[in-house]
Amino acid sequence: METPVDYSKIIERLDISIDPKFADEDLKVGLRYSTLSRWIKDNEIYGEALNYLPILRLSDVKSLSLLTAVDSFIPSRRITSFGHTRYAHSLEVALVSEEILKRSDLPKAEVKKGIVAGLIHDIATPALGNPVMDIDPVNLNEEDHWLEVVDNERGNSFFNRHKLAKSELDAIIHNKGHLGKVLDIADRIVYVGDDAHALFGQVKYYQESREVDKHLEGIYMLLREDPEVCDVYQDVCVNLEKGEVSFQDPERLYRFLKLRALLTKKIYQHPLNQARDRLASILITPFYTAERNASSDKLTPARLRRMTDNDLIAYLNKVYMGSINYLLNDVSFSFVDTSLWPARFQEFTSLKDAGKFMNEVHQQKNLVALGDIKVVNGFNTATSYLVKEGAGKTRPYFLVDPQGAEEIGEIEKSSHGIYVLYVNLEEHSPINEILKRKREMFGGYPNLI
Repeated sequence: METPVDYSKIIERLDISIDPKFADEDLKVGLRYSTLSRWIKDNEIYGEALNYLPILRLSDVKSLSLLTAVDSFIPSRRITSFGHTRYAHSLEVALVSEEILKRSDLPKAEVKKGIVAGLIHDIATPALGNPVMDIDPVNLNEEDHWLEVVDNERGNSFFNRHKLAKSELDAIIHNKGHLGKVLDIADRIVYVGDDAHALFGQVKYYQESREVDKHLEGIYMLLREDPEVCDVYQDVCVNLEKGEVSFQDPERLYRFLKLRALLTKKIYQHPLNQARDRLASILITPFYTAERNASSDKLTPARLRRMTDNDLIAYLNKVYMGSINYLLNDVSFSFVDTSLWPARFQEFTSLKDAGKFMNEVHQQKNLVALGDIKVVNGFNTATSYLVKEGAGKTRPYFLVDPQGAEEIGEIEKSSHGIYVLYVNLEEHSPINEILKRKREMFGGYPNLI
């Protein structure tokens, strides 16, 4: 008889709370596709926060988790994976928030709050990020549980020394008030710059336009047109008296919002990336529980908030395949190399037609649906941002530039879709072997993982 795996020993070894020591040297932090770049001295509040708060764990939590760019000709083939992390993201968000607040001549105490909120706004992100949060949004949302990560002796010492009220930081992290609005804007500017840079690098250094896959051509041309598009942060101004945050240059705001819309449609909401997100939740859900007193073999919210991506991948490798090194050849996530995992999708115009196809998948022995029908309902275009006009008046961007707002709205509408995500388990892939193993271990409907 086969000896059962002791999962609790795996978690005991992997589930480590990191207590980072900030190096006694300066950090170079910059914003992609902008002119913003500077050294952060080790005696600034950034360094102290990194010493006292577990922000460094995020250096092994990818910003885009399992997502990749895909080829329009061979949709299962990877063009590039996204290696940037939530650690770098947090530093950059703090820096951009600081620059915006200083440009608006806010008091030093307000600037400090903005910096710290930027540094910790993702601190409670569980390993593997968004697809894991989707398993249990109530208990795994990073904005609602950051206090649980920092409410300890070291964290309280840091906040008390700098006279930072946790209630105020919580409001900022939830995007309330003028500081919360600035944090939300800085967050969007940073992830757009980082994600675009992961696709194309710094395009202003190219001598001439290069050939780009047609699926991503619109993103590339925007970056060629304005390689410093993320300098849009320079246009943000804060009116303390009115509690308003607005932009001063509607033309640059248009280019930024269009870039964000194209990234959302072509990367974040691409059906194959939706399948990759599903992969994480499919594999993790059997071992997840929100119970605080759960057995030590379970993945709880608190444990997931202490683990890194590679910790969690090693755990999944072990519980499914018996070796923490299965599919983990290096730290670049060979685990999710989509060239090795031929996920598929079919798009439909109605739920009825999607349901019919789902039934056909169920009737074919080797096809397996990756969860239920996926409905993509679009995204917030952010065209309601305020634009500053003459005499200190502001109006929403969609009123200032209705044509530009309509174009961005059309991109959003075109992102809507109804999909069936599935895979043929007969196609050789290490990830398919894990999916087969999951079905053996947990049973369930034979053609629905």
